[in-house]
Amino acid sequence: MGVPFTVDVPDVEEVHYLDDLHRSVSENAALKCAWCRARHPGAVILAADTGIEFEGRTIMKPRSREEAAAFLRMFSAHTHTVMTGVAMGVPGGEVRLHVESSQVRFWDLTDETIETYIAQVNPLDRAGAYDINECGEMIVAGYEGSYTNIVGLPMEVVGAWLVGRGEGDSPRRHEGTEKRSAGERKRSRESAGDGIPSFAKAAEGKPSPYDSHDVVL
Repeated sequence: MGVPFTVDVPDVEEVHYLDDLHRSVSENAALKCAWCRARHPGAVILAADTGIEFEGRTIMKPRSREEAAAFLRMFSAHTHTVMTGVAMGVPGGEVRLHVESSQVRFWDLTDETIETYIAQVNPLDRAGAYDINECGEMIVAGYEGSYTNIVGLPMEVVGAWLVGRGEGDSPRRHEGTEKRSAGERKRSRESAGDGIPSFAKAAEGKPSPYDSHDVVL
């Protein structure tokens, strides 16, 4: 998208409402955005928080590998909801808040598959103990909605916000609800790239091609 950015990690105490994921992720995104705005008053701020809702329960990050295995076992052969709260603050303007939802369906997982996945992917810093971008085909049978929302930053919404401010190029748009199996998504990424803009990748620890820092993530 051609958006200069820098990354700052907010030092905030996150809230977790066990029966209200929508409220949890929206309030956490707002808290992170406020923290960053106070330290970067001249920058456009993007903050996000992701969680999972399963059978009425809010699922955040596991506290141990044992709890991570329990999460994956619970999701096995079921569908859960991934929600990401996104907050954008602009200098001199009000904060915009949005919560995006996607549905993720898991394969019927064996204990061996769960153990193998946890051995290959660090589950402790991920909502629900998994990352669809890392060995996702092992556990994810398919999804509905925004793929980048499941990754942790819904680019359809963020891209539209930034383009509206003249901060970047037009994002790829999804017409209606996207439905894909894990295999279809993997083949698509291998042939055409993963569709995640470079500044989102940099926030995941990959280098950015830009030198200036007009946007804080």
